[in-house]
Amino acid sequence: MPYSYSRFIYLDTNILSYICSKIEIYRPLFDFLTINDLTIAISTGLLAELSQAKRKHSDLDRLLTMCPSALVKTKEILLQEEVQVYPNYRNETLMLYHLNSLMGSKFLEQHLSSSELAEARKIQLIFAERQEERLNQLKSNFPPPKSGKYIKEQAKEFAWIQTFQWVLSQHPTFMVKFQDNFTVFNSEVFLSEQLLAYVQFYKYLLRGRNTTLKDFGDLFYLAIIPYCKMAIIERYLCEILKQIKLHQKILENVRVENIDFIYQLIG
Repeated sequence: MPYSYSRFIYLDTNILSYICSKIEIYRPLFDFLTINDLTIAISTGLLAELSQAKRKHSDLDRLLTMCPSALVKTKEILLQEEVQVYPNYRNETLMLYHLNSLMGSKFLEQHLSSSELAEARKIQLIFAERQEERLNQLKSNFPPPKSGKYIKEQAKEFAWIQTFQWVLSQHPTFMVKFQDNFTVFNSEVFLSEQLLAYVQFYKYLLRGRNTTLKDFGDLFYLAIIPYCKMAIIERYLCEILKQIKLHQKILENVRVENIDFIYQLIG
């Protein structure tokens, strides 16, 4: 049966960095991916962050060209596709290009050191700064109940507001149709924006964690997770996604694990 490149697994930068330096993981990981027809989803944003780990470039090239891996669509493309099919859910492929065809060429290793990715990393940091400002502004306009503490029942409203504002800022022409009655706007079909909003609520409002630029850099990649079959991420964010999965439907079709899953693969 041909490999489909239609079912994706998201591995965050910490997980990828750990795997690529442990060659004994490659075979069990490869077997797990092929048995389950899973492709490692690699975004340009993820590559931009990994470009800073210069010592790992060769290992990353080997891992991502040996195991089923693909460059996937950006957050902006996903939002555009969500807008185009509204009010339906987006069902296009995530894939742009499968990376296995680059095996032996060292192209990926060279690309990780490129000026293009260095510039993309600068843009990420600017995005992170703006997200921090945006969240602080939204918090001031989204107070907790009289008890003074946020409750999980507020999550859906927060996600609606966050999604509405972001889609409005990126696609104002599309949003004109809601000018007479904005309450009919269905935020739930914008999966790429909804997960970011839910994570921000659960992490910074419900749990009261302080914001950091590093955190917002990590949030940059969340857009693709609702369109994956599985995500393996660092422990704290994994706990938050599992809480979201428990109370919201956005991750109902996504298996969420932390690095313990990788340890289990190698026994």
